Amino acid sequence: MNKFKFGKGVAVATLMLCGTSALAQDLSYDSWKFTGSVYGWGAGIGGEAVTGADIDISFSDIIDNLDFAIMGGLKAERGPWTLFSDVVYLNMSADENADLPLGPVTIPVDVSVDMKSVIGTAGVGYQIYQQPGTKISAFGGARMLWIELEGDVSGRLLSFDGKFDSTNWDAIVGIMGETQINDKWYANYYADVGTGESNYTYQALAGLNYKLSKADLFFGYRYTKWDWDKGDFGPFSDLDTSGPYAGVKFRF
Repeated sequence: MNKFKFGKGVAVATLMLCGTSALAQDLSYDSWKFTGSVYGWGAGIGGEAVTGADIDISFSDIIDNLDFAIMGGLKAERGPWTLFSDVVYLNMSADENADLPLGPVTIPVDVSVDMKSVIGTAGVGYQIYQQPGTKISAFGGARMLWIELEGDVSGRLLSFDGKFDSTNWDAIVGIMGETQINDKWYANYYADVGTGESNYTYQALAGLNYKLSKADLFFGYRYTKWDWDKGDFGPFSDLDTSGPYAGVKFRF
């Protein structure tokens, strides 16, 4: 575990406690406004393993091997305050035949891999800028990454299995905002950066939204990245997920 483990817990707790304490004292605004969203994220997975090998899993590969996925978010707004959360869950598995190099020869083996992962982000924001058609908030919060990898290799001359299961927490700060384009269309944007159990993490997204009577359709592009020292997060030295997203959010 790296040197940020204790400090990140204090940072996350301080951010959340300060935000919720101030929020509880702010009684001068109307009732809460809530938004719930469900979406699909056409993300690929990239990065580098501790061995130096590149990680490159395309979105089509993920779809081919996807067992289950759920993606969604919740937002609550009152006056200048915003509470938000977002969760992405993936469950993938694959069974392949492969040739494993072993010295001067190759050995035919059967490879079975199962991967489950969760990316969760939550925070408290406060509006720092407002002009007709545009509002921007600064926020603090936390991001969690959980990955479970279970693999099995079997063949006539070789057989082994292994499992990796770990959770990574980081404190984050950032900005998010919206700009009205016309009566129906508006743009949204978000960026954060943080550290904790990773050396650093950051996320950025930009999208367009179309208003309906009680819901909004939205689409855009999103990028998330983590970086670790060797051995701090199992087989990974850095990891990123990126791609287009689209969905619907409901106002209630």
